[in-house]
Amino acid sequence: MSDHAFGTRLSEVDWQALAEAKRRRWHEFYRSDPAAAVRSVWARGAHVRQVASEEALARDREADLAHHIELKETIGRIGDLLG
Repeated sequence: MSDHAFGTRLSEVDWQALAEAKRRRWHEFYRSDPAAAVRSVWARGAHVRQVASEEALARDREADLAHHIELKETIGRIGDLLG
C-alpha cells in the first residue's frame, strides 16, 4: 500500500533528488522574475506571522540575531587574518 496519492512509498522517495529539484526550481523562479520572488518572500512572511505565535516569532528573531552576530564576528576574524 502506498503512503500517498502518487503510489510511491515515502520510504522509497529519493529525498536528496527531490530537494535538489526544488532548489533548482526556486533558483530559476528567482532568476526569471525577481519581483515575483520578492512578493513570494513577503507573502510567506505574512503567512508565518498569521499562523505563528508572538512567542515563537520572538524566539526566531533572537536565533536569527544570534546567527547574524556570529556571522559578523566570523567575517571580522577572517578580515583580521587577511589583514
